[in-house]
Amino acid sequence: MRPTRLAFASILLLAALPLAWLVAGVPKHVATEIAIGTAPMDVASPDDRIVAALLGTSAVTISWIDTATFDEGPYTVGLDGEQAHAVEGATLDGQPVVFVGGSQVDVLRFDLSTTPAASPGVDAAIGLGDDPGPLVALEWDAARSTLFAGDDQGLLRRVQILDGGGVVDSGSSWPLDLAFVPSDLVLLNGSTLLVSGDDGGWPVLALVDLSDDENPVTSEVDPDLADGLPVAVTADGAGRAWVLHDSGEIWLLATDEPGDDDDSADDDDDSAGDDDDSGPGDDDDSAAGDDDDSAAGDDDDSAAVRDAPRDDWLYSLFATGPSSGADLAWLLVDGADTLYATGGNLVHVVDEVGTVSADFSLSGAASALVASDDGYVYVTEETDQLAVLSDGPWVTIDSASPTSIGDLTDELVIDFTVTLSDTEAGSCTWTLAVDADIAGGGTALTPTGTAGPGEAVQTSVTGADLPGGDHRVWIFCAEADGAVGRASFAYTSTALAAPTGFSVTPDDGKVTASWTDDASASSWVLYFDEDDFEETDTPTLCNSDSSICSPHQVLRDGDDGDDDDTAEDEARDDDDSAGDDDDDTSTDDDDTDSDSDSISVEVTGLTNGTTYWFALAARTADGEDGPRTATVSATPSRTGGAAVLAGDVGGCSCNNSLASRRIASILALLPLLLLLRRRR
Repeated sequence: MRPTRLAFASILLLAALPLAWLVAGVPKHVATEIAIGTAPMDVASPDDRIVAALLGTSAVTISWIDTATFDEGPYTVGLDGEQAHAVEGATLDGQPVVFVGGSQVDVLRFDLSTTPAASPGVDAAIGLGDDPGPLVALEWDAARSTLFAGDDQGLLRRVQILDGGGVVDSGSSWPLDLAFVPSDLVLLNGSTLLVSGDDGGWPVLALVDLSDDENPVTSEVDPDLADGLPVAVTADGAGRAWVLHDSGEIWLLATDEPGDDDDSADDDDDSAGDDDDSGPGDDDDSAAGDDDDSAAGDDDDSAAVRDAPRDDWLYSLFATGPSSGADLAWLLVDGADTLYATGGNLVHVVDEVGTVSADFSLSGAASALVASDDGYVYVTEETDQLAVLSDGPWVTIDSASPTSIGDLTDELVIDFTVTLSDTEAGSCTWTLAVDADIAGGGTALTPTGTAGPGEAVQTSVTGADLPGGDHRVWIFCAEADGAVGRASFAYTSTALAAPTGFSVTPDDGKVTASWTDDASASSWVLYFDEDDFEETDTPTLCNSDSSICSPHQVLRDGDDGDDDDTAEDEARDDDDSAGDDDDDTSTDDDDTDSDSDSISVEVTGLTNGTTYWFALAARTADGEDGPRTATVSATPSRTGGAAVLAGDVGGCSCNNSLASRRIASILALLPLLLLLRRRR
């Protein structure tokens, strides 16, 4: 028989503590089931993009997907631990992290700078000391940067996560002897850890007071009020927790602040025993010695636990009890509390009065469940599937071809299908964007339209509509209630457009050419001459000391290689080693002077008063050039661009060739007009 239970003064066991009604963001259907790997045991979602499952294979293996592209993956990571039983998601320094608990603690760090995310980095394993019991339950405490872990020997371990490592069980009170085997644990609030477990068939709910990290205090809530063992717990982090028993019953636990004896907002009952201080006649708790728990309705917090009938504390969720894979998840979606529970092949959404407001049927029995902040719920199944429960439409990309764009006239044809929930009639509005994220954004593409349930949609964009380089096209489909489904795919475009924002600025003996970097080009080729030229021409003019010649290749900052692509220039360059930028000449062009979206290069050694013409083309890594810009002209002078205003012939026209010719013609006629006027 279990020893006498300790009580915890600030815990109330309540049923039907009001929850806000479910709002948009709660899943409406099982959107899809994805093959995740062999025998998934546990699942974690550290942020909106990463979902990781622990597989029940002979070697410790994590299978994960990036929800920015459900159609790609899953990907796997092998670990060197002897065994593992649990995973836990967290965010460290803005980076999603998955902890893996078993014979050791492994830390997987995911980099979301690419889509899909790169294979995670794995920290050096954190050992648990000599002959440890394997970890079976994990809970992350972000405020303390600590992973709490229960093992199968009844010990609660404290793993403090540091940069590049971890410290296990530092302090005289750690590990903490629970005297029972934990099944799950969760932070009830900032200073209390709730642990569920099994003491030889006896149900246990223990509370660990973490107010003093080095000297935690353990007490227990009497578990005799529900049938069966507690198998899963979840909490809202603000003092409420839900406990699922293997009988199918759920307890709702809530803390109550000392001195607050009425949980309702509008209580104004002045009858005897009421603890509301707003009216005359109430039994004000501020009076010294007031501790009358015998009066009907008295709710004095000095009482250890509220004395109420059993039926007020729990409700039955499953008719026969969850046979396997029982799990709970709590999620705050759009300001509303939402509770999810699994048992067998069912997923239930529980409303504010403890009844099932929605339920979903899976193709196999659930093994674990996790809810993501963006409203998706993920359930691993014993049939090796990951069920995705979604609020919005499910978008499936049937085909996208070609995803390698070589010419601006190439047409990328996209076929996709939209699946709407059974409860949602009508259609959704679809849009396309480049380089968005799971929340939207990006650069919008022109095609848009509507799609009905199961409707196959075909649309297309041309290479001219797509930025060059490696990018991703996103498809979004939004329902009338604001729920949005998403899908994405990658493409590569080597088709180049003429650079934008091209301009030239004269100065004393030099001209600076500038343009916008759209990230599509590997390098650029600058052409210049003393005469205007066509796109089919290849001028070969050099500056005064022949240190810069047309055509002149401009590399990105940090790239290796000589900056000029002409054989003549390489012969003149006094150092052809990789990375040399011909720094031994006073007229060194030093290639690019760039910021995030602008490139500029100086062409020095030019003659003041001489007009020069310039054009620019982008170049791929394979050496293919795109179309050139229109030619523009500039005239260097001792006073630079200000010379025009001063009447100096060495000014800058900085315009296209046609306009420049017109201005030149007008200037040539001025002496003749003046002569005619004098003769008159």
